[in-house]
Parts: sequence; C-alpha cells; structure tokens
Amino acid sequence: MDTATSALLPNPIESLRKTHPSVHSDLKPTRDTVLNLFRPANAKTKRVWSAGGVICRQDDNGGIDVVLVGRTAESLWTLPKGTPLKNEPVEFTALREVTEETGLQVQPISHIRNTSHTFVKNPKKKRPTRIQKTVHWYLMRAIGGDFAYHDDEFDTVRWLPAKEAEDVVTFGNEKRVIADASYSFRKVMNHTDSLRFTLRNTTIRSKRPTDAWDDYIWRSDPELAELDATAPIAIPFNQFQKVHAQSLRRHKPSSLHLSIDDERGKHIGNCMCYDIDPGNRVAEFGIMIGERTSWNKGYGTDATRLLLDHAAKALPVDSLFLHTLESNTRAQTAFANAGFRSTGTVAIDGTRFIKMVFATADL
Repeated sequence: MDTATSALLPNPIESLRKTHPSVHSDLKPTRDTVLNLFRPANAKTKRVWSAGGVICRQDDNGGIDVVLVGRTAESLWTLPKGTPLKNEPVEFTALREVTEETGLQVQPISHIRNTSHTFVKNPKKKRPTRIQKTVHWYLMRAIGGDFAYHDDEFDTVRWLPAKEAEDVVTFGNEKRVIADASYSFRKVMNHTDSLRFTLRNTTIRSKRPTDAWDDYIWRSDPELAELDATAPIAIPFNQFQKVHAQSLRRHKPSSLHLSIDDERGKHIGNCMCYDIDPGNRVAEFGIMIGERTSWNKGYGTDATRLLLDHAAKALPVDSLFLHTLESNTRAQTAFANAGFRSTGTVAIDGTRFIKMVFATADL
C-alpha cells in the first residue's frame, strides 16, 4: 500500500477511541497495538482495580490547584493511584497510594467517579492477557506532609492549576477526573457555617462536607462504638459520604448536629441534640470526641456548655437528657461539670446506663 492510499484510510486507534472511550488517549497507532487490541479469540480477560485521588487546594484568587506526579524522562504526568494490598478497602488503597506517591498527608472528601481502560499484557505470547482495569477516584485535600517525602515511583510531584493539569496530564480519561474534582472542590470551599460558637479553645459549628471522612472513621471504630453503646458501621465510605451529604442538604427540625474543633481548627468530634420534642419541650443530648489525642483536655466539657447555651436560647426545649454507660465515670464527671445531674440508673436492652438531665432554667 502506498503512502497516498494509506493516508486516506481511517486511523484505527482514533476510530477505536470514538467507540471505546476507555482506551488510553496516548495509544500510538502501531501495528502491534492494533493487533493486541483486537485479539478476542485467544486472549484471556482479567479484571482488576486500583484507586487514587485528586488533591485540591484553593489559591488566594479562588482558583483551584491539583497535584500531579510525573516521570520527566518519559514526559509522563498523571494522578497518583495504585493497586490494593490484600483485602484492603478501596478508599484506604486510595489514601495509602496517594500519600506514598506525593508525600502529603491527605483526607478524602468524596468519591468522584470511576474510569476504565483496557490493555494487553504479554501480547506476544500465544495466549496474551487482556487487562480490564477500573480506577476509583476520590477528591482529597492535603492536611500535612511534604513533597519531599514521596516514594521513588515518580521523580517529581507538583501543584498545577486545574486547567493546566487537564492540558498536560498524559491519559485522556484523567482530564475529566480533574475537571470533576476541581468543580466539586470549589463547591466544598464555598460552604459556609450557619452556626459557630467558641469558648476558650473549643469551637462548635455546623457540619461541613469535609467532616465526612472523620465521621466515617469514628463511626467505624469499635472502641468508640462501644463507648457510645452502639455497633460500628460496616459500609463503604462512598455510601456513608452520600448519606452525609444528604444530611447537609436536608434540615430536620427534630435534630441539630454540630462539629467540634480545637483551637487549631482541627475537627475533633461531634455534638448533637436529637429527638427534639416541642410538645414536651425536651430533647436528647449526645457528644463524642473522636480524636483520641484530644481526650481529657476539656474540649468535651466546653463543647457541652456551648451547645446547652445555644439550646436554651434557640431550641423549643426546657430540658435535655442523656444516657452514659454506668462504667464511663470520666464522661459522667465531664457532664456533671457542664451542668447535668444524675437521676439514677436505667437498663436499656440489657445495658446499664446513668441517666442525666439538664434544665435550661439553670443557665
């Protein structure tokens, strides 16, 4: 076939991309590539997955930056991602791989999307393996660390403006991931606190989308669940995050859920009034300091005082009550210091609790 004739024929890789968007955009139209993609008769198929993240930050002008990792010798730029360890949950694979490849300590915010692509392993063997790979992508933010700590899988790690990152990233399906992540992150950063109260080193505030990962970790913790006399949750982060996001959009007059921050602005726990009953003017109170390094430092007592003060002024209640495990004397002391008084022991589903009551008139 002469050059003029071949130039009139359609590029097989471009045609393939139109009908199969999962095919990598950097594939070159070589004879071997085309043959490897079209060998359904003798190629066995293996389905695998990996997970990664788009770390975002907002600059001083409101623009969004993202982190890319690269190999300069190959002119390769990509998002950090990797394969799971044995029995590793997908969200923890993403967290670990992103931390290893960037050197940053990161916190997942939400699941972005999944992408898929196909490639052939050992194409020259009599029976090659076609790999169908799904990548789970998460929106993340940096909470510590430094690029200097990244592993040796890539030789460079950089912050880039989101639009520039979309232009330089090597794999075409990652462009959409970056676009989706920067859009979602901008929405997260535009969230404002509707309630915020501070006492000494403790602040209670309305819930934020960025609280989801902390809440998920604490609700999954067996020790914290035992202190709360409940069972730890056993659902994927994706599912929990969707419920968390819905709760932020839908206000329930029967409950008020707030987050607790320390003096550095770090989310360390949650407090709440729930089962608010305007007819009987009563509600149940709950609190959890999930960050263990913040235990026994007065945050729980001050958060309790802040919420009780707000409840007395703004909620249709004259009293609040709580149940704390009979064995949890530390919590009972903290509640007593905040103004709760014990009314005795009660048994609920075979577990013994101390019931404590607070009257708003005592403020």
